Amino acid sequence: MKLNSWKQKAAVLVALAAVTVPLSGCGTQAPQKVAVVDYQSLMANHPDRKAAEEEMMKMYTDLQQKAMEQQNDQSMSQEDRMKKLNDLQQELMTKETNLFTPIKDDVDKKIDDVMKKKGYTSVFTKEALVRGGDDITGDVLRAEGVSEDEISKIQAKEKQGDTASSGQDESSGQQESSGQPDAAK
Repeated sequence: MKLNSWKQKAAVLVALAAVTVPLSGCGTQAPQKVAVVDYQSLMANHPDRKAAEEEMMKMYTDLQQKAMEQQNDQSMSQEDRMKKLNDLQQELMTKETNLFTPIKDDVDKKIDDVMKKKGYTSVFTKEALVRGGDDITGDVLRAEGVSEDEISKIQAKEKQGDTASSGQDESSGQQESSGQPDAAK
């Protein structure tokens, strides 16, 4: 094949580069170290979660009372009542975001901290990974300040849930595995 124009030569060079550049690092990549976390458990057991839920319930009760008062206020038009109700709902949603976003951000930061400290390259939720990965949920709970006793209780509860949700494999009659190493469960 004879290349007549500089455009043809450039196209061939680009095509060769596109094939060889990704292959050039194939043998030199560091092994991937994968971890998993039970994100729902991390959120549910965060030390600030209970206070945030209590504050949300208080605010919900207060807003519910205001909504009832507005429903009974005959001096307001139906349209004004609906607008006020919508404003109350928006206020509740904003408050929820303001209370729980810092908790989520803290959980994410603690995951990143443990990930870096232990040398993991990737962290997935347990639900997203079928097999493999080291469970670092306990490490993240420790980083959040959860006591060892509480962590043991949480992990025992999770293990009971895993046992209850796993069943017999109908085709082989063998017990299904969660794919997690026994020490990580």
